[in-house]
Amino acid sequence: MAGDIRGVTEHLRGVIAEGRVDDALSMVESLIARLRDRNAELELQIQQLKKHQFGRRSEKVDPGQLALFLAQAQAEAKEIDEALKAVLEATAPRPDDPVRPPKLRPRQGHGRMSPLTGMRVILDFLPTGS
Repeated sequence: MAGDIRGVTEHLRGVIAEGRVDDALSMVESLIARLRDRNAELELQIQQLKKHQFGRRSEKVDPGQLALFLAQAQAEAKEIDEALKAVLEATAPRPDDPVRPPKLRPRQGHGRMSPLTGMRVILDFLPTGS
């Protein structure tokens, strides 16, 4: 790039030495305009790349893949419903089965033995001095 700049500078000096100053100025204006346009293009590319890398992106789902997923999910849901029905039918009480009352265990008092087991305690409250 430095060689390009030196070449342009030498060319412009030669044009100016020949007395064609207006031609040299128009060349400089043309170069500045091209550089400005190229700079704008590069800035736009940088903005697009930044947006692509860091900006919001919406993921697109292929409608065919979505339909396939929904079909599989519905089939699996149907299989699960059928399995659940089979389990409920197998574990449901039959009408001819007798209804048994639940077995009740005597209460144990939180697992501690009472020190007064088998003893009878009588408390007498006598009226005081009236």
